[in-house]
Amino acid sequence: MESESEFAASCLCGIVSHVMKGTPVVIVVCHCTTCQKHCGGPFLHTAAWLAVNVHLKTGDEDDIICHEYTDQLVRQSCKHCGGAVRNVVPACSMIGFHIPTIKDAYAGNTYKPVFKPQCHLFYGSRVIDVKDGAPKMVKKTPEDGMLAE
Repeated sequence: MESESEFAASCLCGIVSHVMKGTPVVIVVCHCTTCQKHCGGPFLHTAAWLAVNVHLKTGDEDDIICHEYTDQLVRQSCKHCGGAVRNVVPACSMIGFHIPTIKDAYAGNTYKPVFKPQCHLFYGSRVIDVKDGAPKMVKKTPEDGMLAE
């Protein structure tokens, strides 16, 4: 990280890396079964920035494979190592990154305060309970219902 308001993320091999300027707009933990399968864990902790604040630092677009999951989400990975690169949400002009791909996102055994989740999505599909004080939505919005910790 070059400054408090600049972050860097990369794939496993480091061929593709990004610089994100400013603080993330959205920080969520998603418990949907698709994110569980995608990341190979019980949930996906992710942070998103406005696309204008995300810049490709190394590699180029030819190094990235696009997986159009839905018309609302394009998951992208490195064609060399298969590692997660970014998740693009075209309708919101946002680009998200898995927190573990962000350099220095963790301090000790927890995430840095800037990456504290704002909420949990699809908590009704969780496989482990998370007690962190963040709101827990049954699905995607508060209107879908909320769950207690």
